[in-house]
Amino acid sequence: RDSILEALLRNPAKQLRRLYGEIIYNLSRRDFPDQWSNIANEIKINLLGEDQSRAFLATYALRKVVSKYETLFAEDREPLEALVKELFPILETLGDHYCKDSSEDGVAFMLLIIKVFFLATHFDMPSYFLADTSKLEKWLGFIKYHLETDLDASLVTLTEDPEEIRLREKAKAWKLKELCIGVIQKLWSRYGNPKNCHSSRLEFSKFFFSTYGLPFLPIMVNLLLSKAHKFFPRKSVNAMFKYVDQSFKYQEAFVLVKDHIEALLTTVAIPTLFFTKEDEHLWKDDPSEFLRRENDVQRSLEADDKSAATDFIVRLCSIKKAVSENKYIDEVLKYCFSVLEAYEASKASGENPDSRAKEAILRVVSALRYRMEKKKYIKSQLEDFLAKYVLPELSSPLGFLKSRACCTYGMLMDLVKTWNNTDNLAAAASGFYTCLNDTDLCVKVAAGTYFREFLTLEDPVIIESMRGNLREILQTYFSLMDTYDNEEIVMGLQLLVKQYETEVVPYAVDCIQYLSSAFMRLTKKMEGDDNANGDMEQDKAMAALQCIQAINRLLESIYQNQELYLKTSEFLIPMISHVLGSDTNTEFYDDVLECLNHFVYHCEDLPEQVWLFLPHIYAKMCGENEGTTTLATADIEAEWDVEQLGNVVPIFMNYMAKGLNNLLNRRVANGSNYLELIIKFVQRMHVLFLDITKPREVDATTATRLLVGILENTEANEVDAYLGDILGIVLRRVGAAKSDLLRLMAIRAVAMGLHYNCELTLNTFIQLNGLSDVFRLWFDLMKSFKKGEEKKMVLAGLLGVFRLQTNNPSVIPEVIRQAYPDFFKQIIELTLDLILINEKTKEIDDMFKNKSPQKFKLEDDDAASSDDEAGDSALNKLNNVNAAGFGIDDEEDDSPSEFDEGDAFQLGSFEYESNFEDLSEFKLTQEAMEAMSTAQADLYQQLVASVDADIYQKFLAGLQAAVAAEEAENAA
Repeated sequence: RDSILEALLRNPAKQLRRLYGEIIYNLSRRDFPDQWSNIANEIKINLLGEDQSRAFLATYALRKVVSKYETLFAEDREPLEALVKELFPILETLGDHYCKDSSEDGVAFMLLIIKVFFLATHFDMPSYFLADTSKLEKWLGFIKYHLETDLDASLVTLTEDPEEIRLREKAKAWKLKELCIGVIQKLWSRYGNPKNCHSSRLEFSKFFFSTYGLPFLPIMVNLLLSKAHKFFPRKSVNAMFKYVDQSFKYQEAFVLVKDHIEALLTTVAIPTLFFTKEDEHLWKDDPSEFLRRENDVQRSLEADDKSAATDFIVRLCSIKKAVSENKYIDEVLKYCFSVLEAYEASKASGENPDSRAKEAILRVVSALRYRMEKKKYIKSQLEDFLAKYVLPELSSPLGFLKSRACCTYGMLMDLVKTWNNTDNLAAAASGFYTCLNDTDLCVKVAAGTYFREFLTLEDPVIIESMRGNLREILQTYFSLMDTYDNEEIVMGLQLLVKQYETEVVPYAVDCIQYLSSAFMRLTKKMEGDDNANGDMEQDKAMAALQCIQAINRLLESIYQNQELYLKTSEFLIPMISHVLGSDTNTEFYDDVLECLNHFVYHCEDLPEQVWLFLPHIYAKMCGENEGTTTLATADIEAEWDVEQLGNVVPIFMNYMAKGLNNLLNRRVANGSNYLELIIKFVQRMHVLFLDITKPREVDATTATRLLVGILENTEANEVDAYLGDILGIVLRRVGAAKSDLLRLMAIRAVAMGLHYNCELTLNTFIQLNGLSDVFRLWFDLMKSFKKGEEKKMVLAGLLGVFRLQTNNPSVIPEVIRQAYPDFFKQIIELTLDLILINEKTKEIDDMFKNKSPQKFKLEDDDAASSDDEAGDSALNKLNNVNAAGFGIDDEEDDSPSEFDEGDAFQLGSFEYESNFEDLSEFKLTQEAMEAMSTAQADLYQQLVASVDADIYQKFLAGLQAAVAAEEAENAA
């Protein structure tokens, strides 16, 4: 640390300079200013010295120190303030000396000085300038001089030679000018809009806007206009366009630009979009790199001239009325159409027009898609535009024009509300299909990206024509996925799977194999590529996400074919293992867990490897190593985010639905069986969600649903050994619950315990001194059970008590006997509710079943509205049936409002079917009533006398009819 600066000053060689610079930067981050305060004085001494080389290298060292503060906020920039105050006056003197020095050393020194200024100011303006704004004049004077000074003719003559462009962009003179353009553009972007500035910078922003922002605007306009006959590096063009198009926001700025709009559009912006020789080189020799550049968001923001020119045109067409009365979108489109007309006329006369111009114009029209969306008079002309200017280019011999035609047609076709000539649409679909099989990768990718737009139109002729080529289309998408990683391609495949859900079944295994292979390839690239930039990582992540989502859709389409499901396990199990066994693929957990849930739910005979995921997930969620090293989970300290609970619970529920014997007979290394893991899981989630300052009872309720799941999937005496633990968890947590969410789920667990083994459940609560508390809560919450599933469980629990009364009345506690009249009344109410829910559900099912397809066809807006209302009405009825109680009395429902605030414990609409669902609640009720009326006739008659006779007769008749209807349905 003490000698590094001197080492740098003595070794000016470029390679060593970079190494020393990195050391100084890292030392500064750690030690400056607290343990390295003398570095500022050492730099100052060398800046003031007469040795030009040492002064240059001292400035280089200052640049590295200042870099530490480049993106820090004001509260962390105090040491920078001291550096600026002490050293910037010296840099200003050096700048006066070297500003007009055009020698290589002079330009390099000035470049370094401006870099230091940029690093210190572009994120926030130091108080050195805020306190005395006149000090900014010298620095912006340096920048203005270099913007207005012409470079040597050898650096500015027009060229398209890629190697010559590369050399020029590395030239120090261009680097200096480019930096000056970038500095003033960043300052204009940050301080050119006082409305967006922090209040502490408002006055400075107003000063900058009028004193420098506006005066620099004509300079930037002139520079852009000179691009028509001079070379400019792409990064410079990007910054200049940004500077000028920011003026579109302010009337006082726009008046300085508006007279040059036509020239900027026709001689600069649109020619910037032309397909260049470098584009041609990449297109032929490295198409993947060409595609990467086209989709590189970071490059488009900072270094791409074409994206900046496109943004300039789009913003020009978006100018607000307060800035200009002129609707520039009309003028721009008028010019575009005139170019296209001239192109077609020239081509018709046998000439060879510049195809680059047409490609650029199509790019412009595509970019204005969202502006045209709001213009009816423009949209009405789009069908003719596509047919005349775009459709023919789908068969162009020029690949770049063919690719652009695919993009333009794909982006604009959905704006055409009604196609007058569907033959053109069919011809376009055929053209896209041909492009999918083109020899140029870039054409294939463009076609593959936008081919899905034909499916979104839902035109029956188009969809039918594609059906015959489905296998070939799928193979083309597979080939593209092997060659090019892009989420748009996978999205196209996903839409194909959705549209042809039935037809794709024969190819489902191949599809899943390709998708899982692509997913593995993409995620492994993400894990292994430390040098990839953020946008490349995001592209891979989005493509991988589309792969897994397409797999999930395919799994939904083949659920009836068990053979196919088992075949897919060969590809899916390694994929699921790869993601769940890694802490770096967290963004895919949701969709991969959904994939696992599909598999557990639909596959009748689970492979053993799938069973191993249960303890693995338990270990990840609970932070305990249960010996599940099979899936490479030895290092399990880093727990999963508990927010995965909503994905994990459905999977555990479906494991239980396969039969609890499967859980009881499988064990992990410490001897615990899988059912014990699930019970421990619930306990762990209760600790995480309830034993905290602000309990999360919704999440605790979701976890408690697993206890209900155990009891609704068990068979006789299967979980007697665990019933005490389950009911103990319920009783311990229900008393402290603050909302009804957790209480309601707890009562469902109690009800299922009574249904499963009433005597053991009652004895357990007696031992835990909780019997009275549980049933008091039960009665309090009866009106809060809304859905048919909940009512059925509560009814089954009450019937369990009556069955025990019939079979072994002596074990019934007295407190329960005293509640029999209330139990009997609840049984009748719940049964009538369930009968009504069952009738309404069948009525709505029949409504949808009998509704002919023609009635759903949207002939016009009125018909659409009418059908939508009919569908909404039916759905609302269904929701109302499931959500509302149908009690036999008219008492007001005074259930607490917490229940209505969140139904999150319902876990959405996940796939799950328990053994309990197969049980007929009506048959169960009928058998229990008949048995009790026979074995306990006196008691039964007393209970009947305690309710209204008409209601009882309604109950008997409804119950008999419901049982008869079920028997008839089963027989059919």
